[in-house]
Amino acid sequence: MTDIENICDMCLCLGTSLSGMNADRMAWTPAEKLIIKGEGSGTVMINLQKTKIDESCSIRVWAKLDDAFNLLVKYLNLDMTKLRSYPVLKDSIFYIPYDEKGKFLGSYSTKLMKLDFSNGATVKIVHPQSSTFGGKLER
Repeated sequence: MTDIENICDMCLCLGTSLSGMNADRMAWTPAEKLIIKGEGSGTVMINLQKTKIDESCSIRVWAKLDDAFNLLVKYLNLDMTKLRSYPVLKDSIFYIPYDEKGKFLGSYSTKLMKLDFSNGATVKIVHPQSSTFGGKLER
């Protein structure tokens, strides 16, 4: 996370209160880069709650995410009917367009990998930049 934090020029904070978690750095660092060094684009915050970073955001939107993104889709004239949805077996089992090594197969690939986050499942971390690369997570 530190490597990404250091190269991040802009952060989108969506629906978070930034309540003191370590991951909050991902919002603070781009905001500070813009304010202190004049570098990057800062932090964009969309949510309904007040946060400690509000005054440091380059853009602060007080709205529900659905409302904000519906307006953005309309403004940009995006055709959302072209998006592909993937089947969900249960609340914790998904099909995704990636292979077993973590390679993205393309949005319209007919080959999908089953991703199981249900209780008792094991997930192997295959992205080499992940801090848990090669490890396994058990739920």
